[in-house]
Amino acid sequence: MELAGRATNNLVDMATNLNRSIALLVPFQGNPAWVFPTPDTDMDQIRLNLIESRDTALAVAATETIGSFGYQQAVQNLQETIIEINDHLALAKGYYVRSQGAAVLALLYVAFSVFGVLSGVGVRTVNRRLGNRALAVFRLVWTFGSIAAMTLLLVLP
Repeated sequence: MELAGRATNNLVDMATNLNRSIALLVPFQGNPAWVFPTPDTDMDQIRLNLIESRDTALAVAATETIGSFGYQQAVQNLQETIIEINDHLALAKGYYVRSQGAAVLALLYVAFSVFGVLSGVGVRTVNRRLGNRALAVFRLVWTFGSIAAMTLLLVLP
């Protein structure tokens, strides 16, 4: 998700866009980073920053005229804040894609690969023809699994 608040130079319109972004972030709670969590990826902190930015924009809009230096400075500050918050959201989004479940599946994939190779080699020492078939089947499954995994990693944001 990317914030759309920078599309205008009107603080009230920017605040309205921020309201939509805040509503979209409501389902996301806490910090998705399960290893070395930082405030940069804390969804509650990101949402609070959005609320503070919206409130500041509305306060300036209520006291300054659109053409004033203070108003334009507030627009510029809010645009820079939105860029920074977008960076934090992009970082947090990566943790939702690369979740704990994905890490477990990756470990299982590696374990399966090791088991498959060892099984094929073990069978090959007993019966060479059967071992070659087992390794061929394993190579086929492993190749298609690798292609599928890489495709998913490329397709997912």
